[in-house]
Amino acid sequence: MNESGAIMNVGFFQFAPQFGETQRNLELIVQTIDSFQGQLLVFPELALSGYQFLSKEEAWELAEDVPSGKVCQQMEKALRGRELYVVVGLAERAQGRLYNSAILIGPKG
Repeated sequence: MNESGAIMNVGFFQFAPQFGETQRNLELIVQTIDSFQGQLLVFPELALSGYQFLSKEEAWELAEDVPSGKVCQQMEKALRGRELYVVVGLAERAQGRLYNSAILIGPKG
C-alpha cells in the first residue's frame, strides 16, 4: 500500500513461448490479459517469438516494428478501455538493427 492507500495488483505470467509461433503466443497472451484482474501484468523475455534463433535473418523475420507492428496493434486493441498495463518481451526491429526489448502497453497505447 502506498501513501494514498491505493493497492496495485501485479501479475507475472511465466510460460514457454513456442518458437516462431508469434500468432499462437499472442493468442495465449491475449487470453491471459482477458482473464487477468489487476493493474499490471508482466510476460517473459521474447514472449512473442520464443528463443532459438539460428540466424540474424530468422530473428529479423520474427521481430516486430514498435509501435507500428501488427502484434503491437493487436495488443493495444486487447487493452483498449481497460485499466491494465502489460509488459511483453519481444524481438524488436528498429533502424536496421535488432533488439531484445520489453514494451509497456496500456489503455492508451
